[in-house]
Amino acid sequence: MPDPGNVQTAVDRYRDLAKYLIGILAAIGALMVAGTQLSSIGELSWSDDAPRLIAAFAGLAVALAAVVWVVWRALDVLRPVEMSLAEIDRRPKLRKVIESEPRILAGAKRVSVLAALIRDSTLTSPDQRQKWRQVAARVRDRAALLEMQRRFDRAWREMIGAALIGAAGIALLAWAANPGSEEASGEPDALVAPIPTPVLISLTNGGRQALGEAVGRQCPEPIPGLATGGSRTRPVVVTTATDPRCKPAQFVLSPTWGHANNLERVGK
Repeated sequence: MPDPGNVQTAVDRYRDLAKYLIGILAAIGALMVAGTQLSSIGELSWSDDAPRLIAAFAGLAVALAAVVWVVWRALDVLRPVEMSLAEIDRRPKLRKVIESEPRILAGAKRVSVLAALIRDSTLTSPDQRQKWRQVAARVRDRAALLEMQRRFDRAWREMIGAALIGAAGIALLAWAANPGSEEASGEPDALVAPIPTPVLISLTNGGRQALGEAVGRQCPEPIPGLATGGSRTRPVVVTTATDPRCKPAQFVLSPTWGHANNLERVGK
């Protein structure tokens, strides 16, 4: 049984461990977020990328919920531990542990008996009550340490679990915010051949909104053009349509704006 005189030191040690744990988890989370390119989420549109937007917000919600849970469990460890004999007596598991250590009760045998010896002046003299108050102080210290152990044992497991769930949320957010990695189908994002290559350009709804003024809002699709560089998933294209409703324009065609067929791969 720990020395009751060192109870506060032991309790403070548990609190320090909780602080270190939340600091480590926060550092790991910051590194994960820093390595996630979230700026791409601004290129997603509801009309063309609704599943990815839903996944991105779901991942963000999961990550935030995990952060809140980690902080909540840490605060449970950091809050003061105040135990009374009545509180100990109301908690069967805690009372059973205390009463299994007869030395700390100094012969009282039960927590309820100890409380009665202090409370009832017909059972004890003033000097005896003072003695039992000292015993009660040791019992409360022991109960406080046991309570802190219980809080910490529960908290660190839940904090680790929440951190793993939060990491999954960040991974989901990163996947949803960066569609280019999936659309490459596992192949390198090869450069387009430097020789201008004829292509036919099809725009998404988001592409129409973003490029409508540049290419002509009434320009029919597919729009003829030339790929002059860039990559397979983000080619640099120049429209060459002769239709009077179309305008010549040059832009980088991102996956969220549309796609161009007939792209030649380097080495072919």
